[in-house]
Amino acid sequence: MKRHKEHTLKDLQGKARLQYLWDYYKLHFLILGILLYVIIYMLYGHFTKKENILYVAFANVNVGETLSEQLIDDYISYCDLNTKKNQIYTYQDLYVTSDPADDDYQYAYASSTRVLAAIDSQRMDLVFLNEEALDILVEKNYLSDLTQVLPANEAADNASPFALNVTGTRLFKDAGFTEDVYIGLLKNTPRKEEAIKYIQYILQQ
Repeated sequence: MKRHKEHTLKDLQGKARLQYLWDYYKLHFLILGILLYVIIYMLYGHFTKKENILYVAFANVNVGETLSEQLIDDYISYCDLNTKKNQIYTYQDLYVTSDPADDDYQYAYASSTRVLAAIDSQRMDLVFLNEEALDILVEKNYLSDLTQVLPANEAADNASPFALNVTGTRLFKDAGFTEDVYIGLLKNTPRKEEAIKYIQYILQQ
């Protein structure tokens, strides 16, 4: 039977030859196609995957595209890292509140769940937040005492030892923020050194 197949294939030309191959070997072609797709997908993911050097959250603080780029991409360039291979993972549009009468309380509950999951998995290093969010995270004991990890002059003159007021820095003044914006360091971050470097970068801008 095998010889008959080979003899027939040898005699066929053009579309008839292709049809013969498809009729007898379509399952093999499909399996091969799937294997090639999986291999190419894995290789693509391997060579295009970016390393998360930091995880930064924005709670009750909305930043525009320009400021977001300055806070994220510009820091990576400042560190002389390749933006094609490195990134800062961000949690945008988080809203937290302790007021059950708030119109967005259901959204706040979902945000709080995201925050808790990120902290538990050690995938939140820094958080930009307003005073309400700061009070909530301090009450839950999530934030580090910055007076213990930063030089005295950098941690001084703040309303709370658990966050730095960055409203007066150039980046936030240029963005037009009028309400106080703070940056806090999560207690359980495994990237504390990089996070402190980031805070100092913000203060220097």
